[in-house]
Amino acid sequence: MTYQTLADDNQFKFKCPIFNAETKMATCVKLRNLVWKGLTPEKRRGCQACMSAGKCPAAQIVQKMAMSGPRSMQPDDYGSTAPVLGKLRRDILERIRPVMVMSSTIQRLSLSSIEVNMIETANERIEAMLGSAPGASSKSKASIKGKARKPRDLSSPSTEPKQKTMSKVEQAAASGDLSAAL
Repeated sequence: MTYQTLADDNQFKFKCPIFNAETKMATCVKLRNLVWKGLTPEKRRGCQACMSAGKCPAAQIVQKMAMSGPRSMQPDDYGSTAPVLGKLRRDILERIRPVMVMSSTIQRLSLSSIEVNMIETANERIEAMLGSAPGASSKSKASIKGKARKPRDLSSPSTEPKQKTMSKVEQAAASGDLSAAL
C-alpha cells in the first residue's frame, strides 16, 4: 500500500502550527526529503530547522508512516487527490509540542529574527490547535495483548538475616589468624 500523503500530487493542505501558514503537505514532504538527503535549499530555512529538530509536523507524519510495518499501516489521514484543508491530529501535535530547536541549529541555518520568534512561540499555536484537533484514527491505535500476571506475594520479608556459611579459609581470615588461613 502506498500513501497518498507521500505523493507529489497530494492536494491536502493544513495550517502549520509553527509558522501559522497554510501549506500543502506535498510541498512539506518534498522539502523533508531534501533535508534528509543532507541538502539545505535556500528557501524555508525555518522549516528545515524544525525538521532537523523534530518539531515539524510533516516530518513527524512521514516518520510515523515510514516506521510502520506492513502489518500496522498508518491511516492515510493527510492525503487527498482533491484540494482539501484538513487538521493535524492530536498525536502529531502532542509529539511536536515539547520539542525545542537548538540555538546551534538556528545559527547554522542563519534564521531571521521573524523565523526564530515564530519557532519560539509555536507552542502557543499548538496548544490552541489541540483544542479542536481530531484524535488519532482508531486504525492507528496499537492493541496490546499480553498474558495476565500473577500478583506478587507482598507479605513482609523475613526479618532474620540469612547466615552465610563461611569456608575455613574465610573463618580464619575473619579471625585474624593468617597462619590458619594458609
